[in-house]
Amino acid sequence: MGSDRDPLAVPTPELRVRGVEALRVFDASMMPNIVSGNTNAAVMAVADRAVAIMMEEPRRAAASLQKIHHTEPT
Repeated sequence: MGSDRDPLAVPTPELRVRGVEALRVFDASMMPNIVSGNTNAAVMAVADRAVAIMMEEPRRAAASLQKIHHTEPT
């Protein structure tokens, strides 16, 4: 995982796979380093964050559409 400037980073910070539409990765394979503790806890934390990201996107899209709707002349 990393920024767009990192050629080795496959998933974006939003956990989308670069170059593939409508695909996200949020399992242990997206971690750049294996954690030294409980890997299950780290994967569960990433999955929780992924769900929060995915739940927020429709809200942002709806807010954006509502904003456009209110700014159009009637």
